[in-house]
Amino acid sequence: MKKLNVSKILVVCLIVVSMVSASFAVYADSKNVNKLDTGLQYRVDTKGDAYNVKIFIKVNNKNELDSYTSKVKAESADITMAYDNKEVPVTITFKKPLSISEFTSFVEESKINVSEFKIRFLDENNIRTTLGGKPEDGVLIPEDKINELTEKYLTHKMQGVVAAVGTVTVDAANLTKLQNNDKVYLVDASSVQVAEQIKNNKKVKDVAYPTVPDVYWFVEDFNK
Repeated sequence: MKKLNVSKILVVCLIVVSMVSASFAVYADSKNVNKLDTGLQYRVDTKGDAYNVKIFIKVNNKNELDSYTSKVKAESADITMAYDNKEVPVTITFKKPLSISEFTSFVEESKINVSEFKIRFLDENNIRTTLGGKPEDGVLIPEDKINELTEKYLTHKMQGVVAAVGTVTVDAANLTKLQNNDKVYLVDASSVQVAEQIKNNKKVKDVAYPTVPDVYWFVEDFNK
């Protein structure tokens, strides 16, 4: 298999930002960095009463990726107990790219309220590009806009959907069931833990749930 090269980032119209793996560690040596037991790190910048939370996952090899995913899975039981029958934010990383029809079926079966998705593209030189977007007017993935944008801006071939962000209602089994889906690499609900830690440390009542990055870049790099 050819080695995958550094990603290009496409940000236009419905497209949201995608980050290369090095970006996740940008604050690793900064002050005011906090860490969960899983190893996930975050930094809280304040401006007046506003909080800007930056989350990053520092993974340098397959062992560290395996360690992170194992700890996140173990934490799911505690999250299920604390948030039983409540809706929680999750970031889902898939084992491999899903076609749009596969992704649509997965969302319908799993009853996830998707707010964002990421699609991997690859050119003839194995340069990775991530196109991200959001459901629009009740359509999970607006294929007409994606086709229009890719024809105009990309010569890459679409590989499929590699990650999604959304919410799911927690009960005694559904996080485990979701994690055990044969298409899923990781279901990460760490956002609720980050928010709770910030509320406790900053002595504030409400904190918006920050988005946890997916780990698909690392899956590509280390699970070959």
